[in-house]
Amino acid sequence: MIASSGKKVILIAWVIFILYTFIFSFSYLLFAILVILYLLYKSPEREINDDDAGVILSPADAKVLAINIDENNKELSVILKKSHISALYYSSELRAPIKCENIQNIVKNGMQYSKNYFSNANHIIFDKGISMLVKPARFSIKNFNLQSSRKKGQRIGLLSSGLIELKLPYSSTLLVGVGDKILANSPIANIGE
Repeated sequence: MIASSGKKVILIAWVIFILYTFIFSFSYLLFAILVILYLLYKSPEREINDDDAGVILSPADAKVLAINIDENNKELSVILKKSHISALYYSSELRAPIKCENIQNIVKNGMQYSKNYFSNANHIIFDKGISMLVKPARFSIKNFNLQSSRKKGQRIGLLSSGLIELKLPYSSTLLVGVGDKILANSPIANIGE
């Protein structure tokens, strides 16, 4: 299955590949580009492991880079990292961590991604005090398809590489640790009372 945002790109790549092969000859380079595009835009089906309203799901296939606790703002931050290489063998999709009736998307310009690189970030705000700050890496493919409401685990966009900072309420119980590799739609935390 291919993500909807990549169908047009892959269709154009197929047409170019077929025309080039028909006019000239088979091109290994064009075929390799076609395979890489497919891997970047692949969209595997993921089951929701737990439909419990108190469970927060992972928004992406990523590695847990850090966990920060902000006692002043009463929130936890789980920082997830998607690398360029992992985009080829994991899914590039972003998914809704909870069921949400009103999603807000705020574009933030000039957010720091690394020491010498700043990118335009998207701050996606869900219900129940949960939000996600998406900072794309250089040469990253990103696309968001945010509607007013989403079911838990439903696709909300695409990010091939970058950082995702998932902000949770302070009373949440984390189910992951630093260094863990997690898949989208797997439980990442429980919402506390």
